[in-house]
Amino acid sequence: MQAIILAGGMGTRLRPLTYTLPKPMLPIAGRPALAHIVDALAQAGCEEVIITTNYLAELIEERLVQMNLPIPVHCVKEDKPLGTAGCIKNLESRLADEFIVVQGDAVAELDYSAFLKYHRAKESDVTISVIRVKDTREFGVVATDEDGRILRFQEKPRPDEAFSDCANAGFYVLKKELFAAVPAGVPFDFARQLFPQLMREDRRFYAWEMHGFWVDIGRVGNYIEGNIHQIGGQAVIAPDVFIPDSSTLLPPYVIGPGSRIGTRCTIGPGVIVGARCSIGDSAHLSNAVIYDDVTVGNRARLTDCVIAARARLGNNVIVESLAVVGEGCDIGPGAQICAHSRVGPITPVAPGTVVEGVVAPRLEKLNGLQRMVVAGPVMEKLTPDEREIYALLAEFGEMTARDLAETGSIPLFKVMSLLHSLEKQELALSTQDVPKRYALTREEQHLPRRILFVDDLEDTREIFRLVFSMQGHSMRLASDGIGAVEAVREERFDAIIMDAEMPNLNGWDAVRLIRSMPNGRTTPIVMFTAYGDTHAQERMKDVGANGILSKPILPEEMLPHVMRFIRK
Repeated sequence: MQAIILAGGMGTRLRPLTYTLPKPMLPIAGRPALAHIVDALAQAGCEEVIITTNYLAELIEERLVQMNLPIPVHCVKEDKPLGTAGCIKNLESRLADEFIVVQGDAVAELDYSAFLKYHRAKESDVTISVIRVKDTREFGVVATDEDGRILRFQEKPRPDEAFSDCANAGFYVLKKELFAAVPAGVPFDFARQLFPQLMREDRRFYAWEMHGFWVDIGRVGNYIEGNIHQIGGQAVIAPDVFIPDSSTLLPPYVIGPGSRIGTRCTIGPGVIVGARCSIGDSAHLSNAVIYDDVTVGNRARLTDCVIAARARLGNNVIVESLAVVGEGCDIGPGAQICAHSRVGPITPVAPGTVVEGVVAPRLEKLNGLQRMVVAGPVMEKLTPDEREIYALLAEFGEMTARDLAETGSIPLFKVMSLLHSLEKQELALSTQDVPKRYALTREEQHLPRRILFVDDLEDTREIFRLVFSMQGHSMRLASDGIGAVEAVREERFDAIIMDAEMPNLNGWDAVRLIRSMPNGRTTPIVMFTAYGDTHAQERMKDVGANGILSKPILPEEMLPHVMRFIRK
């Protein structure tokens, strides 16, 4: 058996966690999600796994070496996003005649052996795993005949409109020959393109119903649910853990090695504490996922939340349901992270602050954080202060020690010591002039951008999607201003490109609404219009857009304009 794991997505709905870790590497019960999948495949008799990667591909390769996996695993990086079917076309010369496709971001109890056996018994060309769901709005559903042969698909219908409750669970058995007709080097998707094409060709297309637990960890609530399911009803305390008698632990829970629990704490139910964590006195944690090297202050309250590695939470901090604190954040005493809010990565929050919405570094700083992420295991050895200096140099380029002290939060005398340490580690270099200027030694790398494109013409949307995707950007499309507002409510974008003249809700009014939303207050918004006159310039300033372009502009010409607005 050969398996292909799709692991190229950016995981935008799990930000800020996925700014510094790709989604398949996020820990599930203390072990990367990808490792759980490979273990299950090995138990089913799989002999080889190929992982398709794109976003933070270098980090996936580095972490795989550290996982001690039971079967050979190979990474193949896409130079640009190719879609779910296009990335497998990219592997065509390495494919077995028959193979299993697995989503890299699912926690599932799936019997791969039974799945493959069913596929072969039906002499199927394609077999899709399906699972019954109550709410179909998040899934594509299928209708089958009595023999299990798929008759048609329906994409994310409302429950009252759905012709079936059998959702596509994202696991497939396929034959290599099916990819002969898939175009090479361009984005191509299973659900939108390959499967409809195969249905028109009357290929043998079957559904196999899986039972048991299954969840896509692409949302914060699902991610927490997947973690708690993975630990089952266990109560696990690793070696070298200190827990005083006055603290109460309520199963299920997992406490990682080297962690310390303070006095009079309540831990659980449903808590995962990583390695080398420190939980302060009288802290209360429930349904919380805590990564490695996290410090939680006295009397903190953490409920239904995720705290990423190396975060520091002060005394009396409250983190509410479905909130996320990103890697390396410093949350001051008495701060409150409200429900559904996101902070980070590497972001300070002042004492007593009430955070409601998204608090993230500027986009330029995220480029610097990306350099830290791909720099390899050596970055994990840096102290928090060294990481701050590294991030500032990544963001601003050449700086003097005084510049670093004035820009950051570290006093000048300590900055000098930290720069000396980074030079000794060959992570920074300095000039010979006075005052010295410092810069990083590593070549800069950039995060792919998440861009929302809004236009009422389907052909225009598709052309822009293709052009921007070929440059490595992740696109979301909307057909009117209402769709744009809904998209911004769901996620934060690096840029929004919007037609000013649309039905239902025009672009100008949509921008005005977006600017009032937490995810849209600072996002660069570029309008394009056929009426690029003085009146349009005035409207642009009035609603809070950042720029305006002429409507006849070509997509490849618009791209540099948009990047310029992002940089500004």
